[in-house]
Amino acid sequence: MLTVNQAERIIINAVIELRKAGLSLRKIATELEKRGFQSRKGRVFHPTQISRMLVAA
Repeated sequence: MLTVNQAERIIINAVIELRKAGLSLRKIATELEKRGFQSRKGRVFHPTQISRMLVAA
């Protein structure tokens, strides 16, 4: 059974909402950085990561 990581779920939901609002992948990555979100490794998100999140969501 797959376990949902709540912190990651918050980020994924934000990505989905920002994409629905019409933001580009690059702008979504910038907005996540502004909101203080970081990747699992503590780095900023890149557009490629955003794309992968959307495909997996």
